[in-house]
Amino acid sequence: MKTLIASHPHADFDALASMVAASKLFPDSELYLPNTASIKVRQFLNLHLKHYNWYAPDSKNPRKFERLIMVDTRRLEGIQFFLSDNAEILVLDHHLENGLGGLEKDGFRF
Repeated sequence: MKTLIASHPHADFDALASMVAASKLFPDSELYLPNTASIKVRQFLNLHLKHYNWYAPDSKNPRKFERLIMVDTRRLEGIQFFLSDNAEILVLDHHLENGLGGLEKDGFRF
């Protein structure tokens, strides 16, 4: 199953650590970090984490993933167009005190 691990658009070190941890649970997955991630996180990645499987989307023909692992967030901002129609979404987030942030009404299956 093609799996994508993603976090919030302004990913910080909490998000990065969560993505790396999730990649240990789903070793064949790809990690997605948008260009809007923290500058400190991007600098750190340039030095230390090049050996992880990072997904760089092709804007003309983005790959469709069958499973999305969302970490440190429950928002799909900028992620939904990477998902196949019946994608499975797994949310691993410590911010769930306010529910699923609208995901449950967007037709996504958990």
